[in-house]
Amino acid sequence: MERRKFTRFTITQAVELQFGRERFIHVEATDLSRGGIGCVSIEPVDLHTDVFVMVNLVRNDQTDSITANAHVVRCESNPDGRYSLGLEFTSMLGSSEALLLAHLDAT
Repeated sequence: MERRKFTRFTITQAVELQFGRERFIHVEATDLSRGGIGCVSIEPVDLHTDVFVMVNLVRNDQTDSITANAHVVRCESNPDGRYSLGLEFTSMLGSSEALLLAHLDAT
């Protein structure tokens, strides 16, 4: 059964995840939707962890910074030793939601 609420768009981009105030990890985004972002990480992240997501999206030669709070809903081990993460957005900061929607609509 399909659980997705929103269409996913493929992206390949470096993204930064922040845990609390002092821990950061860099991951590679693989897909993006209105509801969340899929990433690949070299380290596992516990399910139900709250993270702060920072991603830059390029549209019409302009870079928009998207910042959001998210919740880890999936962490699966891959054969290559990396981990596939599923992050569900819980809130978007400032104009991030409008920028994200504009980017997705243009895709």
